[in-house]
Amino acid sequence: MMTGFKDARVYLKERRTDISVRDAMKIYFATKFYAQGYDRLASCEGLAASWVNSLHRRLDKKKIENWQMRLFGPA
Repeated sequence: MMTGFKDARVYLKERRTDISVRDAMKIYFATKFYAQGYDRLASCEGLAASWVNSLHRRLDKKKIENWQMRLFGPA
């Protein structure tokens, strides 16, 4: 349990993109291929390189990677 942070505040000093974390997650984890969204998300300043790389892979292959192994383990 964390203590001492009850009244802590976070302030947004600068917004580097017009895409929210919520929207980024909706685009990245959507179940349907969405090229326009992937392009937009991949161009966001500060996005992790691994996410940018996976978005570019999706665009190159024109499909979403299979998440079954990550979600459910080996069949």
